[in-house]
Amino acid sequence: MMSLLKTNIRSLTTIAFLNLMVAHFIFLLTVPFRIYYYVTNTWALGPGFCKLVSAMVHIHIYMVFTIYSILLTVRFLEFYKKMKRTEFYRRLHGLGASVLVWCILLIIMLPLVLDRYGQHNSQKNQCFKFDVLLHETYVRVLNMILSICIITVSCVQTCIQVIILRTMILKYGAASRSQQEFWVQIKNLIFVLIMLTCLVPYHLFRLQYIKKHKTFIR
Repeated sequence: MMSLLKTNIRSLTTIAFLNLMVAHFIFLLTVPFRIYYYVTNTWALGPGFCKLVSAMVHIHIYMVFTIYSILLTVRFLEFYKKMKRTEFYRRLHGLGASVLVWCILLIIMLPLVLDRYGQHNSQKNQCFKFDVLLHETYVRVLNMILSICIITVSCVQTCIQVIILRTMILKYGAASRSQQEFWVQIKNLIFVLIMLTCLVPYHLFRLQYIKKHKTFIR
């Protein structure tokens, strides 16, 4: 953490990693409450906190996806010389951009969570049982759109990353490993693989679950 703060704080990459650490940290704070519930099978912390803890899974996923997508897109544009500067002019600009992204996500997510999420759950001392919301058509459609968007963007960015690596290998051949840009693209490939192995399978399963739930309702 300290080594990260000592780097160029105006760098988009540094800002992205700091936001990722914040997102992971906030999510990890909610994990003990989930473990406690699954061990005791009893929730005594109120429905509001239950909804918040449950929603943190989705907030965490969307925040991580947003940060990865922005970072990869900027790096792709930089590679194709469509963007020359990948640093903020001042540290406050980076902080402002981070606050803006968090505010947009929270403004969209929190009202939905606190107002609609789990409002039909009548089981006392129970938590994380919100699948009844999938009876609502708009909920199913919204979930499907979000999942399809994440899967599509992840696959498109994977294809772009493969094309970039192929271009570099064809251009430099065996000398590719001595190029600094090559290792930058390898780091991008790691981000892409994280999206493919963590986010895409989850949302494929989610689409399948929604499809089966829809069939069950009929």
